[in-house]
Amino acid sequence: PETAHGNSGTFEDHLGMLLVARSRRGRSDSEILVLDNLHHLTNPAVTGLLHQLLTHMPEGVSIALASRQPLSFETHTLELQGRYTRLGVEQLEFSRTETFDFFRQARADRLLTSVAIDSLYSVSEGWPTPLALYRHELSRTNQRQLLPETPSVERFLKDSVVRGLTPPQLTSLRIMAELDTCSDELFSALSPSKTDQGMPPSMASDKGLPVKAVPGRGRWYRVNPLLQSWLQTPAMGGYATRMLMASRWYGQRSQFPEALKYALLAGDNDEILRIASEGTEALLLGQDTASLLTMRRNLPAQLLVKVVEGGHDEVGRQLPQHRRLYLPQRRLSVVLRALTEGTEVIIGGTSSR
Repeated sequence: PETAHGNSGTFEDHLGMLLVARSRRGRSDSEILVLDNLHHLTNPAVTGLLHQLLTHMPEGVSIALASRQPLSFETHTLELQGRYTRLGVEQLEFSRTETFDFFRQARADRLLTSVAIDSLYSVSEGWPTPLALYRHELSRTNQRQLLPETPSVERFLKDSVVRGLTPPQLTSLRIMAELDTCSDELFSALSPSKTDQGMPPSMASDKGLPVKAVPGRGRWYRVNPLLQSWLQTPAMGGYATRMLMASRWYGQRSQFPEALKYALLAGDNDEILRIASEGTEALLLGQDTASLLTMRRNLPAQLLVKVVEGGHDEVGRQLPQHRRLYLPQRRLSVVLRALTEGTEVIIGGTSSR
């Protein structure tokens, strides 16, 4: 065991003798040794033994290692020798097709519809264990529930996914779950204290939690939708304040659609109007009509006309002085009409609403 006392060389000698004895027995039926939860290993002596075991495996023996985190020793040599295969999250998650196959019998028994299975995939993103627990409970009770509210799934999330987290780390994870995506910088702006031993998104991802990097966005992360939904219930105190802080963080970086979205979640009408007015002007003058129309979809109807009128007046005032830098008058009118009426606009050969 990891807590055993003694010299690491003694352990290695014993393991070496066991491996030699096993190899002298000659070939027999194939054997598989399974070691789970290796992310809990911290004793260097035990890690050394594991590495020795991998590099001196007798013929006819295979070993399967399961860990939420990368192994604490290099494996590329074994991989180049064709003796080691890594299966990551991408390979282990079910695809949409595999999810439908997994629930084929439940669908045949009319326990689930195609729409329900598709929803299960979207919420879980093919996470095998929650889906297996859901299927087991469905076959046992014949009662369909929301995936995050299924008792066995809730127990799994509580006992297996977040159990080892400290209270500050769990709070950190719940803050991330309030956002669509989160970077370490944004998290730092929202976290209550620099000294509370919290956990930024990059650390959560490194710990093997269901927090994935967002493709194409550098060090931005998002929480798995199932875990995100579970962590959001019940809502933490200070939610509106954090949403307002997130809104201002995005606003300072001129990311107006995101700023508006979080101002809406904060429920601050004054901030909504300010962002929408300033953002409409900036996006119109910058000819970023795609982002402008994205803002329109999130803007409350009672504020939309006021914002558009203000944006039209401001752009109209500046347009004669900077005609070549800003939207042509005809294009401006089309965009403003699209904002108020929701009509379709063709921009650069693409359609936007």
